Amino acid sequence: MSERLPPGNPLRWPAGWQRTDDADRTYGRFSRKNARGWQDRLSVSDALGRLDGEMHSLGVETWIITTDLPLRQDGFPRSGSKQPEDPGVSAYWVDADGQQRCMATDQYLRVADNIAAIAATLNAMRAIERHGGGVILQRAFVGFQALPNLADEEWFHFLGYQSPSDLHGKDIEAMFRSEIQKVHPDKGGDDWAINRALKARARYREWRDMQ
Repeated sequence: MSERLPPGNPLRWPAGWQRTDDADRTYGRFSRKNARGWQDRLSVSDALGRLDGEMHSLGVETWIITTDLPLRQDGFPRSGSKQPEDPGVSAYWVDADGQQRCMATDQYLRVADNIAAIAATLNAMRAIERHGGGVILQRAFVGFQALPNLADEEWFHFLGYQSPSDLHGKDIEAMFRSEIQKVHPDKGGDDWAINRALKARARYREWRDMQ
């Protein structure tokens, strides 16, 4: 695994990406056929297989998916584990030009469905290239830059919101405490992640004190 990519746990939500409210999450319709031809609920392992196929089709050799699920020895989420409180997933990869990209979603209640949703989105984007839009596809992927400069990240982007007004009525300090606990080195986090969380909280407090 490339040192440029984050570890697979905990979930590392990209800066500036909107979070889905708990009440708005739904069950996904992703499934697979079993040996009898019946439709089974998609497992994390099945979803990872789909995403791996899409990455391979894109010519991507180095990628990782981050979630709050326990990890296998290869650094990818373990199938069959209890669903975490946060079902969000984020995929990070290095493209053919050496640029780091990311894509994330948390619209579904199950981690497997969110992984499958990323795979389906990449498949749809590859259709652009299949229809002669290679330049368009490349420009589209420019929007999936990963790992922000910590000096530039807005505190509300860290929490997954587009503006402070989106957080009206929420216990923001509690949200930061939760995020910091998740990425603390004692919980398996790393220095980059905890530093990002602490800087974001400090920026929030500066903003709060100015209101």
